[in-house]
Amino acid sequence: MPAILEWTHTVVEDDLDGLGHANNISYLKWMHSAALAHSAAPIH
Repeated sequence: MPAILEWTHTVVEDDLDGLGHANNISYLKWMHSAALAHSAAPIH
């Protein structure tokens, strides 16, 4: 079975818009951070 990367992120109030939805820019930053963590993870 392939290894699975588990990446934890805590959403803060500044990441949300007035309706309580994730801000698009914040969401893209989360995905970028997850992608960087994935690419830096050692392969087992």
